[in-house]
Amino acid sequence: MRARMRRVANSIHNLKTDWYENETGEFPAIVMGLNINDLQSVDLFLDDVVQEFIYERMRSPPDTANMTVTIAGVMTADTFRSA
Repeated sequence: MRARMRRVANSIHNLKTDWYENETGEFPAIVMGLNINDLQSVDLFLDDVVQEFIYERMRSPPDTANMTVTIAGVMTADTFRSA
């Protein structure tokens, strides 16, 4: 029997600052994963996302200048960027 996964309307799946490395050296970056399955309430949700990002940025090292956002659900990256 296959387990059914419950679809969460809108939520922050993860939010953290981590260290990464490329050819120029190590750098801090904020990583945020979002579940967006309800477009009717997405504006209120994105207000909360912005607040959580601000809190994470304040906890991050002062030189944090990179961020990656991953979206799962019904919202496209273009729509997210526009919002």
